[in-house]
Amino acid sequence: MNKTIAKWVFFSLEFLRREPVYSSLKEHEYIQQQNKSKIKKIQQKKLEKMIYYVMKHNKYFQRKYEGYDVINDFSNLPIMTKDELKNNYKDIVTDNNGKLDLAKTSGSTGKALKFYRSRTLYAHSLASKFSGHRWYGLDMGSKEARLWGVPVNLKDKVKTRLRDLILNRFREKSFDITGDVFFDFYKKILKKTPDYIYGYTSMIYEFALFLKEKQIDGNMLQLKAVICTSESIPDYQRVLMEQVFGCNVASEYGAAETGIISFECKQGNHHIMEDSVLVEVVDEDYKPVKNGEEGKILVTVLNSFSSPIIRYDLGDIVVYSDEECTCGINFSLLKKIIGRESSIVVTPSGKVFHSLIFYYIMKNITERGEIINQFKVYQKEIDQILIQLVSNKKEFDVEELKPMKIKLRETFGDQMNFKFEFVEKIEREKSGKLRDFVSEIDTEVVLQEYYS
Repeated sequence: MNKTIAKWVFFSLEFLRREPVYSSLKEHEYIQQQNKSKIKKIQQKKLEKMIYYVMKHNKYFQRKYEGYDVINDFSNLPIMTKDELKNNYKDIVTDNNGKLDLAKTSGSTGKALKFYRSRTLYAHSLASKFSGHRWYGLDMGSKEARLWGVPVNLKDKVKTRLRDLILNRFREKSFDITGDVFFDFYKKILKKTPDYIYGYTSMIYEFALFLKEKQIDGNMLQLKAVICTSESIPDYQRVLMEQVFGCNVASEYGAAETGIISFECKQGNHHIMEDSVLVEVVDEDYKPVKNGEEGKILVTVLNSFSSPIIRYDLGDIVVYSDEECTCGINFSLLKKIIGRESSIVVTPSGKVFHSLIFYYIMKNITERGEIINQFKVYQKEIDQILIQLVSNKKEFDVEELKPMKIKLRETFGDQMNFKFEFVEKIEREKSGKLRDFVSEIDTEVVLQEYYS
């Protein structure tokens, strides 16, 4: 479909659905150009407007915040958890809320969620996404090649196909990625000439690996950008993708229940979408951490009048930055998005590590890409770790793993037992995401036993 036609078809349908994407996008792009002081004032006004409305019309939050000065004591308001949202999504809805849609998450983190979302809120989330795309010369109607997969049931398949048509995109339908599937996707890209690729980081990385191994020049695809979502981008994967595709690789960070939280600019900085979300970074006791320190991210969705998301513990660890970016976008920055708080490794001696430790231990061999393309770690027992490895070498010398084994032993101690398993591919979650660490032990129970 022609880009201009696709853009106005999309706007027309969003207008009929009463999703004010166009006006939300204009507002978003106006705010991002203001100075930091004005952005904070606008954000505070949005927060106050939403809180006042919720306290007037929402019985659930009236009970929850009873006794609190909700504006002046905002940083002490009770936290909203995933379990709270999961168990109370029907009760959380505000009275006189108008038309709401029931949304669902995949549950790839272990907590599948249902929640109601107004079409106005959805429009703001789309505006944040499209604004980030515009930083790379993309717009509504730009043709997208999507590595994402499709729903299983027929009804959702039809809805997905229709939405793909409206949004001028096509996708690889299978999570079972093989050389034949990737070659078919490559041929589709050559034929349909998309402006960019969008999808799970790990799937795009595997596609880049395929092109490299087949000595196919990805620059021929003439992409404006590659946009990765749902999974972080390890440095070695970013380097390879940029080499193969010859364009910027951008990271989009958010969640279904919060919308877009931050988007990476061309200078590699993650700008918080401050007109749509308020972000706090806190410690284990939900007290603010200093800028530059790791902490839990709490998200308040500023346009969530109908089904409020307030001080929501997303379960991720991030680092806030007070630095300024010279790209022209004046939203504040996240210095790092480290990943899931639940990705915790516990050793027999009681030491605790974030699973990101495995990335740093294996960094040297994965960056070279000559030995190991991918890995996945399972903590099977308190003293048992299984590491699955995908190698592109037909004949593999286990001695090449010796430096990694030494580092694992130094880090985790002699009581931890490691088993290595070479596999042809790493299995994905049902959602299509690729988790690099899975704990099969009850971490909370283990830690209670150690520290009680």
